[in-house]
Amino acid sequence: MATKYWPRDGKYDYDTIKPFLTASLERLGLDYVDLYYAHRVVSFEGAKEFGRTAKRLKEEGLIKEVGVSEINPKWLRVVHNEICPIDAVQQEWSLITRHPVEEELIPVCKELGITVVAYSPLARNLLATKLEAPPNDWRANHPRFFKENLEKNQTIADILQELATKYNCTTAQLALAWLFHRANTLGVAVVPIPGSTKLHHALGNLEAAKVVISDPEDVKTLESLAEKVSGARANEQYMDMSIEGNLTKE
Repeated sequence: MATKYWPRDGKYDYDTIKPFLTASLERLGLDYVDLYYAHRVVSFEGAKEFGRTAKRLKEEGLIKEVGVSEINPKWLRVVHNEICPIDAVQQEWSLITRHPVEEELIPVCKELGITVVAYSPLARNLLATKLEAPPNDWRANHPRFFKENLEKNQTIADILQELATKYNCTTAQLALAWLFHRANTLGVAVVPIPGSTKLHHALGNLEAAKVVISDPEDVKTLESLAEKVSGARANEQYMDMSIEGNLTKE
């Protein structure tokens, strides 16, 4: 079982976080949570403070493992080595969301033996289905789903569908299979967490582990898709709280 803490007013201290954790445990009916994340870490001091808090909560038996999300890799190394071991980093990572994740974060996770929990591995459904029109949900605020960008991104769906047919799988399964392949190539453990509201989709996603991308040329084709994507993965406010924004901070 995993759950998260959203930083209230940028606070990561023990006295602020513990009440939120205990309230979560009460709702879940648990004595402890297996993995507890800071949903965002937007400053170096905040990263260190969360590490100190997590260490105390571990000592109290309220959490077993510690996670962070969208963190500056330099902060991650300091917290892990000097304050509290980090077990997982939740990070958006997919066929079309690869930079600066693969250049900056993945090498540090490999070095420290930290598991990458890949959220939005299907790029908020862009890699699971061909969207004919911009969505009218929260994704409408993100550039990749703007009408002019979405039209360009349809070519990605077409390429993915052609290869999925070759491997007798769905586009979602192929995208997830690539993620396993890429993580293995880069030497890190990955746990994708594709969102799913239907049981058959969840079961279908599990089948991705059986898909083997055997042709090196197909791997090259898949890895070229990130260069074709049009639009940022999220809006400016979101990006400022994410790895892209954190990389600009000391």
